[in-house]
Amino acid sequence: MRETKLIRKGRDWHICFKARGTIEGKRAIAWLRTCDDAFICKVGEADAIEPLPGNYTPDAAIARDLFHNIIYEVDAHGNVLEAMGGANNAIAARAAFEALVKQSAPNRRLSMRHGAHETGAAVGKTETI
Repeated sequence: MRETKLIRKGRDWHICFKARGTIEGKRAIAWLRTCDDAFICKVGEADAIEPLPGNYTPDAAIARDLFHNIIYEVDAHGNVLEAMGGANNAIAARAAFEALVKQSAPNRRLSMRHGAHETGAAVGKTETI
């Protein structure tokens, strides 16, 4: 499985992975967006790179989360189905949340929490609840 990172180029954040390819007629290693394999920038040209944590087990309790800001997939009643990831940095967590919303199916419900407080909720494709 390819390792994904949260990449900022300019003002936009993207969930990306490294890949080899031909860019402007030259072989290079670049960051490609996971949702559509679109070229973002060459490795070394990103403005910021943040790690995305691996998936958690669905039965992990909120009190045992490793991050202050955590992103969940939830059902229609708000019950946690899966912990998707998170970050201690609120800006990085918000960027990851927004990127996941844009890349998610229209019926997928996502929630971002800081401790016991919900700080964001959305349905896939940026349709706000």
